[in-house]
Amino acid sequence: MSKARQRKKKEETAAAGEAATAPAAANSSDSANGAAATTASVEESLKDQGNRAFTSGDYSLAVELFSDAIEWLVLSPDSAMDNAVAKAGVDSSSLHLLYSNRSAAYMALKQPQEALNDAERVVQLRPDWPKGHYRRGAALEALLQFPEAASAYAAGLERDPNDPSLRRSADDLAALLAELKLTEAQLAQGSDANPDADRFDVMVRWLKEGGAKFPRLYLQYYSEDYRGVHCLSRIPAEEIALFVPMHMIMTSQVAMEGGIGRAMVEARVELRSKHSYLAAFLLQERAKGAQSYWAPYINSLPRVYANMPIFFGPDLLRQLKGSFTLAKIQDRIDSLRAEYENICAHVPDLAKFSHDGFVWYDHEALHGCAVRWGGEASSGRGE
Repeated sequence: MSKARQRKKKEETAAAGEAATAPAAANSSDSANGAAATTASVEESLKDQGNRAFTSGDYSLAVELFSDAIEWLVLSPDSAMDNAVAKAGVDSSSLHLLYSNRSAAYMALKQPQEALNDAERVVQLRPDWPKGHYRRGAALEALLQFPEAASAYAAGLERDPNDPSLRRSADDLAALLAELKLTEAQLAQGSDANPDADRFDVMVRWLKEGGAKFPRLYLQYYSEDYRGVHCLSRIPAEEIALFVPMHMIMTSQVAMEGGIGRAMVEARVELRSKHSYLAAFLLQERAKGAQSYWAPYINSLPRVYANMPIFFGPDLLRQLKGSFTLAKIQDRIDSLRAEYENICAHVPDLAKFSHDGFVWYDHEALHGCAVRWGGEASSGRGE
C-alpha cells in the first residue's frame, strides 16, 4: 500500500467514525461535500509539502509528495471518496498543477523523459495554460529534440506572448538552431574533402534512426586513419552531448552471445583479453556484409592504421633501431598471434578469417569499438 493509500485509509476511517455520531438527518449530498472537502484538504497539504521540498532542493521527496497527491485524486475510482472528488471537480481544477510541479521536480533530477510524460499530461488537461507548454518545451530540449521543443515554446507564446520564461527559452533555442544550421551549411561546403562522406552519412543516419541523439556533434575527416568528433556549438554544462541506446553499443557481452563468441564461451577458451570476443564478432559481422545490423558502423571504420606501431612497415621499424619500442611491438604481435592460434584450436570456425584480419579488428576493439560511439556523455541545458 502506497503512502497516499495509507493516508487515505486513515481519512476514510476517521470520516466513518464521524458519520457514526452525526445526526440522522444528514443527507447524502452533505456527506459527498464533506468527503470532497477532506480530499481537497489532504491534496492541498501534500502539494504544499511537495512545494516546500522542491524549494529546499529535496527533489526526490518533492516527486514522492506530488505523486502521493496525484494518486490521492485519481487512483481509486471505486471508492466513495473519489466519487465525491469527481462531483466536486477537484481533479480537473488542480490536477494539472500537480503534474506540472512533478515535471519540474523530474527536470531538477535530470530525468527529462519522466518530465516530458508529466508535461504531456499537463497540456492534455489544460491546453490553454502557457506553463504546460513551457514544461513540455524544456523537457523536449533536455532530450535534444530541439525542433519539437521550439514548437512547444511557440504554442505557449500563442497563449501568452509576454510570458518571460517562454520568451527567453524560445529566443535561446532559436539562436542555437540558427547556429547549428549555419555550421552544418559550412560543413556541407567542405564535404568534398572527405572521401568517406557517404559512409559517414550512412552511419550517422543509422544512429539517429536507432534513437541516438547528438545534435551538436559532427564527425571530421583528417585522413584515412585519423578522424575526430567535434562540436557544432558550445555545449552548456550538464547537457547530454551524446546519447546512444544500449542496443546500438557493441560490447563484449553482445559478442559473447553470437556465433563464434558463443562457441568460445562454450569451449571455455582461456583468453588473454576480452577484446578477442569483439575482434571475432567484428570479423563475423563483416562477413555478413549489408545483412549485418552493424554494417553501417563497420563500413565507417578506417581501412588502415598506419600510425599504430604494430602496423609499421620495414622503413618505420628501421627508424626505431636501438629503441626498446621494437621489443614491445614484437611482444604485442606475438601475443596476438598466440591468441588467434589458441582460439582457432578450440573454435575452428575462426580459422575462416585471416590472422591479419583478427589483429586489425582486435586493435579496433581495443581503441574504438565500444567507446567511439558508446553510452551517454553529459556535458544539460537547464531551465
